[in-house]
Amino acid sequence: VIKSKLYKVSPELYSAASVSVDRGCVLLTGAVQNPEWISSAEKEAWTVDGVVVVDNNIIVGNIPVSQALQDALITSTCRTSLICSKDIKSVNYKLKTVNGIVYVTGISRSQNELNKTLETLQGVRNVKKIISYVNVIK
Repeated sequence: VIKSKLYKVSPELYSAASVSVDRGCVLLTGAVQNPEWISSAEKEAWTVDGVVVVDNNIIVGNIPVSQALQDALITSTCRTSLICSKDIKSVNYKLKTVNGIVYVTGISRSQNELNKTLETLQGVRNVKKIISYVNVIK
């Protein structure tokens, strides 16, 4: 729904922005040419029923193809690392990488599992930073 609202603002915004939603928390990422689109994207996200948080990480500028490829490799490597860890239920986590920053959403079965997840992700080559939106189930 949010992506279709972004298209109404601009087809270019629709193409440049990524939207991840997890239990009412919206993560906006990407790079746009028009600085006004950043606030427009956030405004449109807030108009959707059920949205409780919008974290807008859209930047002005370009993400070079080489960086986009590196981000895809980071995400793939992170996903593989989580799958290979017997202490982590990897299906509970969604990953998105932009400019070497890994955004993690989802649910964790315990604080210990979340700590292990974040440690595992930090160990992946070229990860600059990890931003976690993970909730621990009690």
